[in-house]
Amino acid sequence: MTTPNDFRSRAERDAADEVEIRERIARAVEALRAKDLGALERLYTTDVVSFDIEPPLQHVGIAAKLENWATVFQVFESVTYEVRDLTFTVGDDVAFGHAFARLSGTLKNGAATNGCGSGSRTASARSTASG
Repeated sequence: MTTPNDFRSRAERDAADEVEIRERIARAVEALRAKDLGALERLYTTDVVSFDIEPPLQHVGIAAKLENWATVFQVFESVTYEVRDLTFTVGDDVAFGHAFARLSGTLKNGAATNGCGSGSRTASARSTASG
């Protein structure tokens, strides 16, 4: 992310921040497909707040978010996760993103799922990103 002594233009800083956030989301997708909780833990901030499709709809903190993914990993034999139409608005201190995210895969009982979902992401654009 950018630093206080960054002499690039605002547009250049925003573009660089967007690239970094996209790379972070790509690493999260890889971690989900690999069912790697450790990799996910390294990507989320400790105070992450997420809204998911299964109750409780709101998950606060990294432990709650990782518990949610652990449940997914227990139910799925293989996980497919895709992010489409990802867009960002990047500001000085924060970035907001929106995308269609789809979780699907093969359940432990062999049944295939189509999956569904959408999501919004918020990231600190000038310090550390969160997803």
